[in-house]
Amino acid sequence: MRFVAVKTPQQQSVLVLLRMRTGFIEERTALVNRLRGLLVEFGVFLPQGICAFRSRFVAALEDATNSMTGAARLAMMQGWQQWQAPDQQIAWFDAQFEAQVRADYDAQRLMGMVGVGPLTACATTATVGDPRQFKSGRQFTAWLGLVQPRQKSSGGKARLGCITRQGNDYLCTRFCSKAHAWPFARLIVAMCDVPRYSRSDVSRYLR
Repeated sequence: MRFVAVKTPQQQSVLVLLRMRTGFIEERTALVNRLRGLLVEFGVFLPQGICAFRSRFVAALEDATNSMTGAARLAMMQGWQQWQAPDQQIAWFDAQFEAQVRADYDAQRLMGMVGVGPLTACATTATVGDPRQFKSGRQFTAWLGLVQPRQKSSGGKARLGCITRQGNDYLCTRFCSKAHAWPFARLIVAMCDVPRYSRSDVSRYLR
């Protein structure tokens, strides 16, 4: 049985930053989806992705060839102005995470691995705390919910099912995205001719 370690005030502060940033991202996503749906009502279709939507939204409102009325354009422009607030808040939180990394040695070690940025490093150190509580990287991934199988064992016979995915959803999402980006990161590192980092760096950190 593994008990939950008591988090320090510093860890709790970082987790507060993470949750607040996630909330602003959800609000921004909801607003973008609302504006996208309203544009579709007038036959205006913009590409997927928030960056593409941001770069073409104002041009779509100023396009006189579509069927949008003046009232609809003004209303959507109000939504555009409301959109700026979450962007500014998210940028502020990103700056806070960069400051946290500069003051956290363990987070700096994590950022030494390819694909790990300030957000993932801060989330890991704040959630895990002391990594020495895990004997190996496999124990850590099992605690995280990445490799923990569902067990239906009885009568001395072990029956292992699929991965339960029970654990920290936020960290699982961050690590899975880094795992998908690993082949591209290796290619970039090779092209830039800088020292490579191996997957065992994670295990060494978690010992």
